[in-house]
Amino acid sequence: MEWLWGGLGWLVGWALNAVVHELPRGHAVAWPRCAACERRLSPLALSALLPRGSGRCAGCGARPLRLGTGLELPTAVLFGALAWRYGLSVALIANSAFAAFLVAVLAIDLRHRWVYGVICYPGVLLGLLLSPLAGPGPIAAVAGALAGGGLFFLLYWLGRLLYHGQEPMGSGDITIAAMIGAMVGIQRVLPALFLGGILVAVVSVVLLLLRRAGARSYLPYGAGLCAGALLVLLLPDGG
Repeated sequence: MEWLWGGLGWLVGWALNAVVHELPRGHAVAWPRCAACERRLSPLALSALLPRGSGRCAGCGARPLRLGTGLELPTAVLFGALAWRYGLSVALIANSAFAAFLVAVLAIDLRHRWVYGVICYPGVLLGLLLSPLAGPGPIAAVAGALAGGGLFFLLYWLGRLLYHGQEPMGSGDITIAAMIGAMVGIQRVLPALFLGGILVAVVSVVLLLLRRAGARSYLPYGAGLCAGALLVLLLPDGG
């Protein structure tokens, strides 16, 4: 079962590659375009994005940007772990859908330093709609979204006061926290955000030790929050 669901995760990861590549280019969800001439790729040309694919752009003849080494493997491993955690159940389907959204937000934030509402807002809605299947239930999902988003909204404005108007974090992190709360519920939103904060702190220390004097390093806070949420999805409910 884990291998079969991991195979599905491989396909989901391949599809997410196109989103992670295309969304930052046009700031909208769109069909993948050729990196050379910006022509909309045909289904035949998209075969080049598959392993050993040979498709080419119908406009310029160039091979599309190869995305086959991106999110397939990590998403496959994640889906396999979710199958081991939940077994064949509706909870597996719901939490796998959550994981796909979290992976997309994590990858875009890491690669492009941006958080897109076009992913996060549907992610919040998905968390609320699938909450009866995932386990928390609608009331817990709504409470989790309000708690996560409200906490980071408070931290955001407190930080602006302390730093004299400068943003202490991206405002998109508020939306990520709300999305995570809707997906994991009120019972697990604080552990998810706490784990995310710990991961960000570890990365920050590593960057601080490695960076050159005077250099500024990007702090992947949203990506850390998503990673914390993914860990919570894999942990037992009491963990």
